[in-house]
Amino acid sequence: MELSYLFAAIRRRWWLVALLSVLGLVGGYFASGSKAVVYESKAVLLIQPPQNALGGTVFIADPDRYVIGQLSVLNSSALAERVASQFPGNTAVSISDAIKVTHEPKTEIVTIGVTLADPKQAEAIANAFANTYIEDLKKRAAEQQGPAVRAFETKLATIKTTVVDVEKKKEVNRQVINQANLVLAAPTGVAPATISEARQRLDAAMDSNGQLEGDLQSLRAEQSQVLQNKSQLEQAANVKVASEVVQQAVIPTAPLPGKAKILPIAGLLGGAMLGLALSTLLARISGKAVDEQDIADSLGQAVVGRLGRSAELAGLSLPALLERLPKNVAQLADQLCVRAEARSTDGTCLTVLVTGSARPSGTSTMAVALAARFARTGLSVVLLDADQATASITRQFGATDQGGIPALLARSSDSVGSARRGSGVVDDTFAPYTATTVSGVEILGLGPNAGRTSLRRTDVGAVLQAAMQRAHVVVIDGGALLDAATTVQFAQQVDVVVLTVPMRDQHLGELAVLADQLGPQRLKSVLPVVTSPARVATRPSVAPRAA
Repeated sequence: MELSYLFAAIRRRWWLVALLSVLGLVGGYFASGSKAVVYESKAVLLIQPPQNALGGTVFIADPDRYVIGQLSVLNSSALAERVASQFPGNTAVSISDAIKVTHEPKTEIVTIGVTLADPKQAEAIANAFANTYIEDLKKRAAEQQGPAVRAFETKLATIKTTVVDVEKKKEVNRQVINQANLVLAAPTGVAPATISEARQRLDAAMDSNGQLEGDLQSLRAEQSQVLQNKSQLEQAANVKVASEVVQQAVIPTAPLPGKAKILPIAGLLGGAMLGLALSTLLARISGKAVDEQDIADSLGQAVVGRLGRSAELAGLSLPALLERLPKNVAQLADQLCVRAEARSTDGTCLTVLVTGSARPSGTSTMAVALAARFARTGLSVVLLDADQATASITRQFGATDQGGIPALLARSSDSVGSARRGSGVVDDTFAPYTATTVSGVEILGLGPNAGRTSLRRTDVGAVLQAAMQRAHVVVIDGGALLDAATTVQFAQQVDVVVLTVPMRDQHLGELAVLADQLGPQRLKSVLPVVTSPARVATRPSVAPRAA
């Protein structure tokens, strides 16, 4: 869709764009007035992956992904519920509606904004939201390292219990050794069997203590290793939460001004956009021509020009227009006359039919303009009024009292022949033509039959032939092409057809019918002109209408 088409569609229904724009502006104004005054308080978070005691990052993936993942946590209903529990009368839904989490692109900065009618509560909820989030991070970090540390502590407790048991066994053995040494140290009076038994107990106890000492050394070595491993684990797994609140929320002192000002503007722009869309849509479905390209596509001929709206033209009668052409009309008439003359044959009379695709379309105005332009070049012109529906030329030039076409048809072919240009024979008593104030221009009107059917299709050839013998150029005002069979007949016999198209009311389907009526060969001689007949309509008749 070309821009020219859009502009034409909008220009045609500008009132719709204006109306919807005004309605949008008014709606936005009332909507902004109904909005309650609200305040916004903001807390700022720095979100970074957790770190261990050695300075390494626990979250080994891309840090940016960690921030993006935490945005889901900040927007979760679970966090909203924990915050809502701190403020009686609030729910997780109301907290979620009041909070807006904003991430600064390509940074680790996240803003927590709370919008409420109460500025103090907005500040309190923003801080509670930020602090609760940080506390949850620390709690989860502690829970992650707890199981591994507890496993080492259980192992150490088991080793400690085993060491105590070994120490007890060694103490028992030491008592046995001491008792055996007392027996062996006695000077006399001890039976040999008792001495032998004491020596056996001594040897067994000492062997047991030796073995127990080895076990004790192993346990202590294991205990040392477990303590070392536990210490290393605590250092590596001691997660430090790197995220923090870098700016606490404060109580806002001024309400938000944005929405109240934006809504009327948004309404205005929204209404305008809706109007533009509807204008274009209506132009599409209406079936009417929107721009000159539509007309050119339907007829297969480029539009020559536009007879636009002009206050100067609207104030002129047809006789005045013949004497003085406004500048815009003169320029268009020049283009049409040049193109028409280019299609004429030397030594023959040029015939131009001005007809419209619909009624009204300014055919009388265009025909008079062409006659005026041809006359200014020194050519004699017959302005033939074949528009039986309105007879504007006949009436405004006072040709209703003359014989006109009816008198011309009533004469015999010999009488008509005596009026031929250059024949030297002129019948002064026969005056079907009406003179004008412009030299070289005569009117062949409808005579007393103006406003009634006075021309038949079979008469077209004779009337056209008589007019051609009278002047160098014959300009015919045919009215709407499909209003009368005579106009269609003229269109088939003239050299050039100037087709006036009232852009605003022209249906493309009617143009298709018109093009089919003319036929492809005749369309080659058509010169389309866009008109605005509502503003170029001629004055009412200055001559009385014949009965």
